[in-house]
Amino acid sequence: MILLTDGLHAGDPADVFMAAEKLKNTDGRVFTIGLGADVDEAMLRRIASSPERYLPSPTTAELRALYDRILLQIDCDTSTGG
Repeated sequence: MILLTDGLHAGDPADVFMAAEKLKNTDGRVFTIGLGADVDEAMLRRIASSPERYLPSPTTAELRALYDRILLQIDCDTSTGG
């Protein structure tokens, strides 16, 4: 799963953390991309499967490169069984 967000949330973040944990516990991988300057990096690192799977993207122009980077990670994980 890829979560793209501006870092602003209107509800209880506990709901987001719980949903992410459920997905991670079923061997799902969670990547988070923070878009813009107001991103809560600590929250997005916590939601991601690992802190390295949080990717900042200050501009929309950088999104394509980030999606390519995630695809490369998925391909590598699949080929190595991780």
